Amino acid sequence: MDTPPSALDSLRSVRFRETLKGYHRDDVDRYLETAAAEAERLQAWVRWSSERIAQLEAALEECRRG
Repeated sequence: MDTPPSALDSLRSVRFRETLKGYHRDDVDRYLETAAAEAERLQAWVRWSSERIAQLEAALEECRRG
């Protein structure tokens, strides 16, 4: 099943316009990299948790059947 793209998918590729009074580019890049890594970690945790729940539900159903 394909999942639609989310804002999290663009954390490493997003680009901002530059202005004279803008943010320091390296600071923004570091923050976005940290946010992207955390988002990936959380996505992996959700996938693992979903798989584990499915396994436990299957085991519970097997126990109920005897």
